[in-house]
Parts: sequence; C-alpha cells; structure tokens
Amino acid sequence: KFEFDQISFLSISLIIARQIRIVILIPFLLSVYSIILVTFFIDPSFDSFAKIMTSKKNKAQTGAIGLAAQFGINLDSQSGEANWNLTEIIKSRTIAKKMLKRKFDTEQYGMQKTLLEILTYNNEKEKDLDIHKIEFKAVDTFLKKVNVSEDRRTGLYTVSISTFNPKFSVDLLSALLEELDNHQKTYNKELKSKARDFI
Repeated sequence: KFEFDQISFLSISLIIARQIRIVILIPFLLSVYSIILVTFFIDPSFDSFAKIMTSKKNKAQTGAIGLAAQFGINLDSQSGEANWNLTEIIKSRTIAKKMLKRKFDTEQYGMQKTLLEILTYNNEKEKDLDIHKIEFKAVDTFLKKVNVSEDRRTGLYTVSISTFNPKFSVDLLSALLEELDNHQKTYNKELKSKARDFI
C-alpha cells in the first residue's frame, strides 16, 4: 500500500511537472482577464443600508381623530402613521422628484451638483428632450438604485441605495431619509389641521 501511494504521488507530480506551463498560465490569464474586466468594463457598486420603523400615532392626533369619528367623520381611513406602507412611499415618484433637487458633492461630477445633474450628466440621448422628460427618466434611474424590504416579524424596513461611490451612497441615503421624515411631518400636520378645522 505504501509503495502504491508513493508511486501515485510520484506519477501525479510528474504529470504536473510536465504541464507546469499550463498550470501556471491558466490562473495567470484568468487573473489578468478579471483585472481588465473589473477595471475597464464593470463599474464598481457601493451599497448603503439603513433600518427604519414607522412611528405610532401620538395621543393628540389619536384623540382628535377619535373625537371627529364620534361625529361620523373618519379622518383615519387613509391610514395613519402606523399603517403606512413605507415601501410605496419611499419608492414613490413624489419623493423621487424632491430628491432630484437635492445637491451632493462627488469627485466624478463636482461639488454641489443636483441629483438631476448627476443622473443625466453627459447623456447625449437626453440633450434634445424637454425638462419634464429628462426628470421623468431621472426619477426612473433613481428608483432603480433604491431597494426596500420589510421584515414582517419585527416591523423593520431595510432601505438600501447602490451607487458608484461609497460616500455618495451614504449621502444619498441620508437625504432620502430626510425627505421621508419631512413627508411624514407634512402629512401629520395636514391630518391634525383637518381634525382642528372639523372640530
């Protein structure tokens, strides 16, 4: 058995020695191919993640809605904060249009450029389009970069944004969360105003 193992090992070693050029050449060529592919043909992608949860209705809002409900007016039928579908709101064109006006600093496109400028930079196909069509395409491009998933067990939403630069990904996600917070505050303000007007 020892002789058989020794002969097998020697045979394998001899085969490898004879084909040493191929053994070295194949990994080398694959490495060069991978480097060229990543450097010149594949754009790097950097993801930024955040976890968020909807807030509960505050007592003042709940009381006002309850009082209005006693008079037959249902101000809560269009869903309050706790019933918000964050996926639909975050992926809405309303939020995306607001995001196009936000300004960001990037090495590739310069300082304080709007997201609209960054997303449509040097795009020859869009130069002949009017601003509304350009904005429409920019909104679609932005929404493709945003991903939202919900954990129904915990109620947490995971929001991620993928871009060409790590800092830009973080800044873009932070701006998106700010716009979401502003949208929520505006909604709550309008809801309370409706309750006060009715009362």
